[in-house]
Amino acid sequence: MHPKKILNLYRILQVIITAVETSVVVGVILVFKFPVWFMTIPLGLAVWSILPLFSTKKVAWMLERSSPDVLEERLISYVELSKNLPPYAEPFFKKLESELTARLNWKIALKAIKPNYLSWRITYLIAILGFLNLILKTRPIPYVQIAPKYAEIFEDSTLVLDIFDLPKGGKVIIQPLNRNLEVVRLSKERVKCMVRDLSPGAYRVYAYGPRLQSDTAKILVMKIPVVESLVLVVPRIDRKLELFDPTYVAVRKGVKVFGRLTVVDAESVKVLLDDSEVKEKVEKRNRNLQVVSFEFKADSSGRLRFELRKGILKALSPREVRIDVVEDEPPYVAFIRPKFDIDLPDNGIVPAVGLAEDDFGLEKIVAFVEFRGEKRQMDYQLCHGEPVDTVKFNLDLNGLGMMPGDAATVTLGAQDIGGHWSFSQPITVRFPTLEELYERTAETAQSGQRDVENISA
Repeated sequence: MHPKKILNLYRILQVIITAVETSVVVGVILVFKFPVWFMTIPLGLAVWSILPLFSTKKVAWMLERSSPDVLEERLISYVELSKNLPPYAEPFFKKLESELTARLNWKIALKAIKPNYLSWRITYLIAILGFLNLILKTRPIPYVQIAPKYAEIFEDSTLVLDIFDLPKGGKVIIQPLNRNLEVVRLSKERVKCMVRDLSPGAYRVYAYGPRLQSDTAKILVMKIPVVESLVLVVPRIDRKLELFDPTYVAVRKGVKVFGRLTVVDAESVKVLLDDSEVKEKVEKRNRNLQVVSFEFKADSSGRLRFELRKGILKALSPREVRIDVVEDEPPYVAFIRPKFDIDLPDNGIVPAVGLAEDDFGLEKIVAFVEFRGEKRQMDYQLCHGEPVDTVKFNLDLNGLGMMPGDAATVTLGAQDIGGHWSFSQPITVRFPTLEELYERTAETAQSGQRDVENISA
């Protein structure tokens, strides 16, 4: 092998060995989390080891010392002559070059390679310090811990992060907003910060500062689920009443109430009547909307609430319904006109106006007349389940065969959809006596005469 080739081969091998040693030392520093400036030690040693390779004479001496029996100082002589070769020494130089070419091979260059023992000693020292660091749980540089390291919250929620060992001057950053979070120091070791007012998405929170390492907290902000619509179906005796988005419902005790709930951005829904869970069933589901049906028996009053769940999160919807379970009371009914007892009109027809109310709805209002111990129904009107109704009757009493001095009792009766009856206070319709009729006729005649006299005058 030519002398110049053996010199260059040695340089290449020595650079490779130095690079391997330096990489080992740098790797140990990174694994055990020592300060970054520790890397200047192996890098400086690497430069110190490589500098002699720029001197051909020093490289030749290294090869000579590794194989003195083979080279016998011929290589160093060759290097010195090649720098300043006089003309008369050219034959000798060529002969020396031929001998070296015959004697040199790659094994001589490999034999001359020796690891940098100083680098290895530094590696051992750093490894020992690293193991001691793990045993004693000490860190060469500040390390900030953040709890929790993962959290899921709704967009209107606030998350409190506990941060430990944050040095003075350290900052807490949230990405991708690149915004500093305000921190409140609770003690020397502990601070807290609040994360809020975030749009749906993924965020990272970490501590930042000089010579500072930190945990990274991952926060997933999700859109809060909402109740889009609510329909309650309340059974009545004669029909089913549909209520859209109610806030208050009065139901009879013991009836079954059916409901249909449409929610957006919720994975599941729990329907609660106070603290009891109501049986529900998913009717329809697509990407972000689902329709849930439910039913419950109205045994007691309470609040109907909706717990919306998404992932590990749950939230109570602000929409709730007050369920008031009441007994079905009899209706109320009364005369509006006439309010007091009256005389039978001349035409025998009594105009009457009545009012009726019921908590669950009226079925009908009936006018009854009782005369000479016999009670009969005179007229009625259907109310079609209305809770309040006003009715008008023209009660024709001519068919009763009333005589002067007779009296009939008129009563209004109301029936609700539950079959309960109520009756008003009776009104007495009196047929005037003959004397009263004569007096009334005389008064009418006198009144007419006075009117004629007034006109004549």
